[in-house]
This record gives sequence, structure tokens and C-alpha cells, in this order.
Amino acid sequence: MLRRPRWTRRPSTSASCRPSSPPSRTPPRRPSPTIRPGWRLPASPRSSGERRSAPKRNGSPPREVLVGVWSAPGWARPTSGHRTSGFGPRSSQCGNGYCSTSYHYGVDLSGGCGAGIYAAAAGTVVYAGYNGGYGNYIKIDHGGGIGTGYAHIRPGGFYVGYGQRVNAGDLIGSEGNTGNAFGCNLHFEAYVNGSPVNPIPFLADRGVSI
Repeated sequence: MLRRPRWTRRPSTSASCRPSSPPSRTPPRRPSPTIRPGWRLPASPRSSGERRSAPKRNGSPPREVLVGVWSAPGWARPTSGHRTSGFGPRSSQCGNGYCSTSYHYGVDLSGGCGAGIYAAAAGTVVYAGYNGGYGNYIKIDHGGGIGTGYAHIRPGGFYVGYGQRVNAGDLIGSEGNTGNAFGCNLHFEAYVNGSPVNPIPFLADRGVSI
């Protein structure tokens, strides 16, 4: 009597019996930084800011200036352009109905009519309006007895107001020739305990060249 051969059953290859794939090892996403209202992350000096070439001095090649960008201690150059007048005694000049003082309590930086004016450091705007020979003027209190002033702002060139909080490098105005000015420029002053000091070494000590 012949017997039927036994057939060996093959293992099932259905999806339910296939080994499961290894779990994904995708690293978790890092949460994005929280930015509070009115704050902004500091700009990178290599990727942002306004670049302009200052004119030659004593035959040296033009140097590139970067304004509106934080320096290492949190200070920024207040505008572009070269320095046209320094701090201290100077010859008095007369224009249309007025003469300049014989002592200059700040420095003049000429970036051109409408050039941006930037907050030199974080602080609170304590004055924004017309101020006699300063013309349109902004003063910022940085705390600790330190302040800065920005004069000759063009008509309609205020971008901040009284009581507003600003950061270093924030655009606060634009250059003009209001008040006792001879052409468009920024008259920049620095104050220590209410008294004006030479802004050139003042900013140099904070990593900014003007």
C-alpha cells in the first residue's frame, strides 16, 4: 500500500510574522530660543549691519566700517562715515544767523543726509525732540551714570520716542542738519554722571572706533 508523501509546510512570510524594523533613532529637535517681546538676538558682525567704506586718511587705504552691530562688550558704532570734527577746543564758524561754539562737547560723524543713527548701547530714551542748537535730539540713559546724545536728526527722522527701551545697534533716527549744523551729520556726545566726556576714548574703551 502506497502512502502519500508528507509535505513540509513552509513558514509563513506574511507581514504579521516578519520581524519588525528597528526603532528610529532620529535625535530630538532642540527647542527654539525664547525671544521676549521687544527683544532681538544680537547681530553677527559678519552677517549683518550696514557696511560702508570710510574715506582715505593721510594716503591710507579706505577702511571698512560696520555700524549698528554689537561689539564684544555690547556697544555699537552710532553711524557710518568719517569723523569731521573732534572733541575739545576748535575755531568758531559762522553760518546762516548763528556761529558754532569754540569748544566742541562731542564728535561729528558724517554718514550723509538720511544715514542711519544707531543706539550706542542698550538703555532708555529720556529725551526725543527739538533742543535748541542741537536741533532734533535724542538722549539715551544706559544706567550707571552713563548716557549718550544724538543731535542734528533730520525732520521726521525720529524712530524712537520718550520712555522707549532700545538695544545696542537699534536704529533710532537718521542724519540731518537741524539746529546749528553745517551740513548733514551726527553730533554724538557721551556723558558720565551728567557731564560730557570725549567720545573717542570713551567708545574705544568699549571696543568701538569712531
